[in-house]
Amino acid sequence: MRRFVIALGLGIVMVATMSGCDEVTTFATPSAGGALSCAINQDETVSCWGSNGSGQLGDGTNTSSLHPVKVIGLANVTALATGDSHACARVTDGTLWCWGSNYYGQLGIGQTSGNTGRSKPVLVPNLAGVTDVVARDSNTCVLLDDGTARCWGPNSYGQIGDGTKTARYTPVEVSGLAGATTIDTSFRHSCASLADGTVKCWGYNSSGELGDGTRVPSSTPISVPGLTGVTAVSVNNQHSCAVRSDGTAACWGRNGEGQVGDGTLIQRDSPVEVTGLSGATDIEAGQYHTCTLHASGIVSCWGTNSHRELGDGTTTARLTPGPVLNITDATSLSAGSHHTCAAERDGTISCWGYPFEGRLGTGSGGSGRPTPVKPAPVLGTVVEVAAGLQHTCFRIETGAIACWGDNSTGQLGIGTTINDTTEPNATLVDGLVARSLAAGLQHTCAVLDDGTATCWGDNSSGQLGNGTTTDATRPVPVADLTGIAQLSAGDGHTCAVLDDGTATCWGDNSSGQLGNGRDLEGDSDLLLPVPSLVLGLTGVTEVSAATDHSCARRSDGTVVCWGANHEGALGNGTTTPSSSPVPVTGLTDATSISTGGRHSCALRSAGNASCWGSHSSQLGYGTGPRSLTPIAVAEVTNATALSTGWSHSCVVRADRTAACWGFNYYRQLGDGTLTVRYTPVSVLWRR
Repeated sequence: MRRFVIALGLGIVMVATMSGCDEVTTFATPSAGGALSCAINQDETVSCWGSNGSGQLGDGTNTSSLHPVKVIGLANVTALATGDSHACARVTDGTLWCWGSNYYGQLGIGQTSGNTGRSKPVLVPNLAGVTDVVARDSNTCVLLDDGTARCWGPNSYGQIGDGTKTARYTPVEVSGLAGATTIDTSFRHSCASLADGTVKCWGYNSSGELGDGTRVPSSTPISVPGLTGVTAVSVNNQHSCAVRSDGTAACWGRNGEGQVGDGTLIQRDSPVEVTGLSGATDIEAGQYHTCTLHASGIVSCWGTNSHRELGDGTTTARLTPGPVLNITDATSLSAGSHHTCAAERDGTISCWGYPFEGRLGTGSGGSGRPTPVKPAPVLGTVVEVAAGLQHTCFRIETGAIACWGDNSTGQLGIGTTINDTTEPNATLVDGLVARSLAAGLQHTCAVLDDGTATCWGDNSSGQLGNGTTTDATRPVPVADLTGIAQLSAGDGHTCAVLDDGTATCWGDNSSGQLGNGRDLEGDSDLLLPVPSLVLGLTGVTEVSAATDHSCARRSDGTVVCWGANHEGALGNGTTTPSSSPVPVTGLTDATSISTGGRHSCALRSAGNASCWGSHSSQLGYGTGPRSLTPIAVAEVTNATALSTGWSHSCVVRADRTAACWGFNYYRQLGDGTLTVRYTPVSVLWRR
């Protein structure tokens, strides 16, 4: 809607993208508008997300995004507003830039051919000295430094305030308005507070929203009787509100849902006191609800609650103000149609209400959030992704890590084991600056810049390496391990390559998967919660840990494996398990390795691939039996990367296409079918 640094509408808030976005960002204040959301970043640029059919994300495309994208060419932004399908930003030189739909002239640039919009910001001409901007639906208004106001867009109800009902495609002055200090606009009416503490409104008045005691519309500003000491106004669908300098508030207009806050459902043609309200510093009108910010940092809301827009943990409407749960240190506030967001002193934002199109900031829908949730952070370019059984983590170029998904053992690293399946967040793991990342079945590990490692999540087999078998909901250091070059997490064990070319593993050793030569038949050392050196290995450049076996690639291109040997997963021509490394037969030119459930694969220097072990389809050579030694994957050439799942495998080719083979019961091959593939098929990219 108006004047603040994050704009939240029928759109969404934020999760990380897989390609360039913003750095991890904190925010000062929110603002709510239409079918998109936007935010001013710390560097005074703007990012937007949500619907983009009219170019309202400002990134030069018409592609909608559940993730923030940078608005092209904007800098030094101090105020931001979003309508249903357009947005505008005020920059420090007092000019205004708008983008998105121009169907109703809401960009202020005049009529365009077919009233087409702009997918990049354009300068609103002949407009200088802008101090504030507001937008709602398809209308836009600004305050100027001389205390006057300009509005433009549709004008069927006189909401522009120029004495006509003629649509305006460029800014026109609001008639007779001087000394304006705040302004707000909606689909049918607008209001402004003045320097003398009074209020004027104009436009439609069928519900008494102009507050003059009548239901007669006015296309020019008229005074709202009985209001003094007003510091801010807010308007929405047929109701209006004002907050006073003494911390009280008054509302008027439609009250069928209790949005006026006087304890009744009676429509009010003149301002009435909001019951029991004190200490208010700002007020925000949603479509059928209203919220206030208090000087103490709490937020109160009232009105409809069918979409949980009151944030009190219920769906019960309130006719008088009630506190929003878990908000105690808010600094600013904004209400959209059916949701509300508050910025808090620590620079984070919490939202509650209806999550349609992901407007609460978690990239999903659902029936609504009855209490506030924090949007996922705006993140930078993702450089690494690691997926566990039911959780995923990524690392961005700054070294920060964020995770989402199942959290039953603390594998997200956020200090709890709470599973929130209704809102798939990407939540930052506090304090980590990592250079690589690995995800196991239900645990996660990272190599830090100093060459040490930290892990979190399931530790039932000692796979976190901290000397215990206690799960950790936050990162714990791997004991006595430095100089780590690379790390891999399996189901219940973890392995690392060290700078000196040796390898070490820890965790579950019931099948000899730690490679330390311990007796597989004995009862001792079935788990080892601290790192243990893999026997006889030197020149190691890569390690891969699976369920109950592990493999390592050496600098000379040879590969060794150890642990369980179900179906020949060790690749040495037998099915005999080994608690120490055994060479994979005939493999001398490996450039990458990956271990699956009961099979293993290697990428080779010529760009081809070989696999060995169980073959229900995952070896990729066609129909036939398992292979106890490496066998060539059919039709793989020019491959640059390789990865294996439990029973399928994939490669990336030099032309940046991908191919997969194996089980496909969950469409894991990406070819648009459920058909098991015995040889590679191309992944179908959806663009």
